Parts: sequence; C-alpha cells; structure tokens
Amino acid sequence: MADSIGILAQAIISNAASPPGATVIYTVPQNTQTSISSIVICNQDGSARTVDIAALGRPSDIDIGTSVPSKCYLFKGLSVAANTTKLISPGVTLNQFNAIAVQASASDVVSINIFGIENSQ
Repeated sequence: MADSIGILAQAIISNAASPPGATVIYTVPQNTQTSISSIVICNQDGSARTVDIAALGRPSDIDIGTSVPSKCYLFKGLSVAANTTKLISPGVTLNQFNAIAVQASASDVVSINIFGIENSQ
C-alpha cells in the first residue's frame, strides 16, 4: 500500500456542453481508495455564482448534458460570492471508480481544486 498526498483534480468549471450538464473532474483509480481532505472553489467573476458538487458511484452514472441523480449531491447550489474563494473540508472517502462531478451557474469563471490522499491497495 502506498499513499500519494496532493492535488487530485484542478479545473475551470465549464458548462460548454449543450445542454449544460455536470462534468466529471476526478475518478478514483483502480485498486485505490481516496480521501478528500479539502475542496477549494474560486469564483473569479464579478458576480456571485453557484456550484454543484456530486459524488458518483461511477462516471457513467451521468452523461454530459444530463442531470446528476439527486442522491449524489454533496453540495447543490453552493453560493460563492463575487471574487472570493470558499474552502470546504468534506472528509469524504471514495472507492475505486467513484467520481466527483461539478457544475457551475456560469462557464469558465469558477475554478475548483481538490486535495487529498490516494491509497493504492
């Protein structure tokens, strides 16, 4: 077993899909467990934005442009004020092939960074 501590995912949240939908930004590798220690959301826009973050059993639980099942949301409509950063410490553990999907109320103005530990089994 080897632990890898660091950045798990970094993205500018884009809703470029037509119609807009959630985007998978991190998938737990095979034979690995991941503990998410923190999520940093930065709204780089002059207007308040909302962010949705969901934990999926598998990335195939959603397709681009479709809805995330309600049971999967960790945060739904999380408000991030204009030009501010929000730090979340969810303490969530995921198993192999689980995934994190995100969506924002506007494209290309909200960034997300996910930090944690991957433990290969």
